[in-house]
Amino acid sequence: MENLFQKMGLYDIWTVLFPGTIFLVGGRALYDFMASLDQILSTTPHAVGKIGLIFQLHIAIPTDIYELLALLVLSYFWGGILHELSSIMKHKWLYKNGEPSARLLDEKAGILNKQEICRLMPLLKTLNNGRDFSESEPDKLKDESKYIFHRMNKHIQEKKKSGDYVKLNIIYNMCMTLCVDFILFSLGIIAFSLEFLIQQKCKVFFYSLMILTMMIVLGMILLSRGKRYYRYWVRNIVFAYEELCGRNDNN
Repeated sequence: MENLFQKMGLYDIWTVLFPGTIFLVGGRALYDFMASLDQILSTTPHAVGKIGLIFQLHIAIPTDIYELLALLVLSYFWGGILHELSSIMKHKWLYKNGEPSARLLDEKAGILNKQEICRLMPLLKTLNNGRDFSESEPDKLKDESKYIFHRMNKHIQEKKKSGDYVKLNIIYNMCMTLCVDFILFSLGIIAFSLEFLIQQKCKVFFYSLMILTMMIVLGMILLSRGKRYYRYWVRNIVFAYEELCGRNDNN
């Protein structure tokens, strides 16, 4: 089992396997909880106890090695699907105006401020093959920004320095994939809530809305953290490249 995890690598473990496991285990626990919510509320007399019911989710734990292996295989499969969904979410919605790597020269993107851009401009122009940037053509400027970032990241990888910053990239992708988990959990809760509403089970309906709010808040937190870590990663790659170039000049 240890050799299996070593072969998979940290990226696959945290961005594919872990979100996939959360989806399967958490989704099953949440489904069982929502399906029996009416009965659970009716047998819980106190208001305080009802508020804390969500923390009493029953988590199914594999009982033998075969169940564990089956869980890992299914988690990796579903994690891959969730990871692809997160990529679609990022490109079609979250970063429709350009990812941080494509907006290095846009101070509004929050990657580099105006003073840092001015200081780094000679270095960035060198990466752009000595050409000035196409500031009057936004789409071309984004392509140039992605090109120079790719060159910086490739140079850092060649110098075996990328491991110092890969953790930020892993956390970013993990947060985004987990965000998809909570989006799907929220959709499932909405389906149950509509059924409770149709059946005129008002107390159960309002309690399900409270759970839905919790899922949405958790999803928004993950989304915010993911975006922040992506900016941190891009920013650190830029300054790591600047530092490497400074060392080479000194040598």
